[in-house]
Amino acid sequence: MIPSSQLKLGDYILCPLNQQLEYAEQRIPLEPKVYEVLCYLLAHQQRFVSLEELHKEVWQGRVVSDTAVRRTISKLRAALNDQGDSPRYIQSAAKRGYRWLIPSESVTQEVNFVPSVSLQPRSLASQTEFTSMPGAEEASVATVSSAMAAGAKVSRSASLTRFKFASVTLLSVAVLVLVSSLLVAFIGKGPDWKMQTALPLIVGEKLSMAISPDKRFLVFSSNAVNHHGQELYWYNLATQELRQLTTGDNQIMYVAYAADGKHLFYHNFYNGVYQLVQRPISEQGQFTAEGKVLLDDYASMFKIWVHPDNESLLLNLGDAEQLNIQRLHLPTGSLTPLTSSVTAGVYDSTFAPEIDSQRLAFQRSPLGQSSSLIIQDMSNGRILQQFLHKERIFDLHWLTEQELLIVDEEAIKTFNLQTRKSILLQQNYQTGNALTRGLTRMLVPLRDGQWLQFRHEGDVSRMIHQQGEVGVLSGRSYIHTEVQTRAVFFSQVPQEFFLLNLEGDKRSLLSRQANGEQQLLFEIQDSNVSFQQQHPNGESLLLLLNGKPTLFDLKQHQLTPLNVVGNNWLSARFSHDGQQIVMTSRQNSEYQSWLYHVDTGLSQLLYQGYQIVIPYQDKSYLAVHPDSRFVLLEDEHVTELPINYSPPFPGSVHLRGTYLFWAETDLKNTTVFRFNLENAALEQWQQDRRQMLQTFDVSADGSKWLLRHIGHFDTKVYQVLTDIR
Repeated sequence: MIPSSQLKLGDYILCPLNQQLEYAEQRIPLEPKVYEVLCYLLAHQQRFVSLEELHKEVWQGRVVSDTAVRRTISKLRAALNDQGDSPRYIQSAAKRGYRWLIPSESVTQEVNFVPSVSLQPRSLASQTEFTSMPGAEEASVATVSSAMAAGAKVSRSASLTRFKFASVTLLSVAVLVLVSSLLVAFIGKGPDWKMQTALPLIVGEKLSMAISPDKRFLVFSSNAVNHHGQELYWYNLATQELRQLTTGDNQIMYVAYAADGKHLFYHNFYNGVYQLVQRPISEQGQFTAEGKVLLDDYASMFKIWVHPDNESLLLNLGDAEQLNIQRLHLPTGSLTPLTSSVTAGVYDSTFAPEIDSQRLAFQRSPLGQSSSLIIQDMSNGRILQQFLHKERIFDLHWLTEQELLIVDEEAIKTFNLQTRKSILLQQNYQTGNALTRGLTRMLVPLRDGQWLQFRHEGDVSRMIHQQGEVGVLSGRSYIHTEVQTRAVFFSQVPQEFFLLNLEGDKRSLLSRQANGEQQLLFEIQDSNVSFQQQHPNGESLLLLLNGKPTLFDLKQHQLTPLNVVGNNWLSARFSHDGQQIVMTSRQNSEYQSWLYHVDTGLSQLLYQGYQIVIPYQDKSYLAVHPDSRFVLLEDEHVTELPINYSPPFPGSVHLRGTYLFWAETDLKNTTVFRFNLENAALEQWQQDRRQMLQTFDVSADGSKWLLRHIGHFDTKVYQVLTDIR
């Protein structure tokens, strides 16, 4: 499986000993799993190799998702500069797998014993590394050792003189690597990034920040103490004068200065929709006229970027299904999409344009898949480069034509598009106190290599609340966690919960007692896991693993995917006896619900057009239409439930006896709703939205619910000195 000598692969030379490709004067190192996949394709060239075969032979049956295998293939393609739509080296075919196309030829020249040496450190303390989209897994030491041993077989057949020469060469290289490592310790560090004292600004949760073109004034949106809304504030950096620009009950999310410094553009969430407003502002920090609404009636509206010509804006627009970047031409009011996707559930979020080269950098997050950093030509929409970037990007800036400044969940770093290397400037989390961390959300360039840094600080413990009196949420905190707990759910065992944790690429499912004792149920890498329901007998859990319904046996600790087609399932619910599972998917922009029989593994189409379908009574179901209407389905009869409900689609719905429960978070509050199916009574409980809802679940008897929250953040603005520009 491992070649013993160099191979010519079209324009490339494969060097097995160094696990790298050589092209012209370039050396392209391959990560171990990428190298193993390449070797396996070469060993079986001219036939298709399936995902299952690669999983079995390369990963040795280790629990990884199909997505991880596809990422490795994509990374290999990137190293070969191979295009999926017009492949030269690797052909792919649906349901068949991958095939190596070009013949390989042995290279008669001597094996190259000199490994590639990088003068940049690999430690996260000084550098992190991007991978071309999609990424691949790290291999074990045993894999690397086996490849080295295979390469060494070539030298055993050589003469003793050649062997001695090779040994001296290897020793020289080892010394060179050691010296290089010592040099790196002194000269390989990233730029000096110094965070200064926080500016004396108002406390609260700040969502956006903009600086005037002359760098004198700062405008930001923030919720002041005891104020639920998001208002605009103006700050003079020289005099430290602070002025509140808007009052009332505004929900202003993003703000930007016009290129001439005489207007502000901002989003205001009003009556359930976003508005884009333009409003003139003076140098004294006062609005001089009423605002002009440029866009209205959008479900989602995010970042604003103002073109230097002051005639157009770039912003994110969309709804619950899709989010794209569009250009708004101010003189005519016309919108032109810059990004688009052929599938729903794709969100093009944080972006940064580079005007001179007409390039747009942005993060794309397909539903249920890892995110990617994309570089696109704004003039024709062609994707130029694509890199895996799993962490959520909060802010993005172009530093040079080939270098980006990125703020994500893990770090602040620079990223070079040519070398695919990133240099760490600052860890985003500071771990002096596990429950008191700092998280940078935004950077604004000030002047002369100085930046303003927007930073969250505060308690990030998670809380579970009990039911309180009608009208007000109250309760006590059950669980505090110090890792990224993504979800918390009730177990059928009293005072026990299921937790979904995220640490790097690993997802963990744990059972946890209210007293803090916990047990690891399973851990999986490079996969997305969502908890759906516990079986009525309590012996198994129903999960979505990379969008595929999967059962987890709590006794055997075994994962078993259901015998269904596709990986785009959105929800799954047990029937009352646990003999059937109702599953909902989205096919060609239409929702479909299927009834899966656990004993036979057979499925049948149940309903179409409903986003959530829940088994209710014998042969009847409760469903939620995408427009938020609740209906009762009985055979061919559809009865709309008399629920006066106006918020957006209820994403988490639970049926307990004759009660329907759901919860929502808007820009003001977290609200829990309970609807009595017998007498049509609707009750609701509210809490300040600054306790942001992440998970909602209801106990089996309906007497308690839990809300997994992220605690309230205060945000501060720091001045940062650096030499990165």
